[in-house]
Amino acid sequence: STSSMITPIKTPLACFIQNKDVPYMIHLNIPVERVTLGDIKPRIHHLAGKKFDNQTTESHYYFKRRIDPSELCLMNDGVTSMPTYVYEEVDNEDIHTPVPHLDGIIVCKFDFSS
Repeated sequence: STSSMITPIKTPLACFIQNKDVPYMIHLNIPVERVTLGDIKPRIHHLAGKKFDNQTTESHYYFKRRIDPSELCLMNDGVTSMPTYVYEEVDNEDIHTPVPHLDGIIVCKFDFSS
């Protein structure tokens, strides 16, 4: 059955920006599995409060994702406490691939150096 209720899409994006004390929380009206770096970049740059261009600034975007159990055997170095998630860097130029998310929430760390 098709529901006539159209719920606006609100994908939460938590963004940790270098030099800022608190994370920013914004909502994107894009389904979480379709959000790309191209969607997020302009908003992050706006939140960071400065102009970024690839010539003068080296930018890094890290997205939190859950670790697949099959990956754990590769990472096991005898440490008993296993991480359940990792930050994965998404290439600056890769603006079309959907970014990793954590149970429907996109968690991004943005670091830059000029």
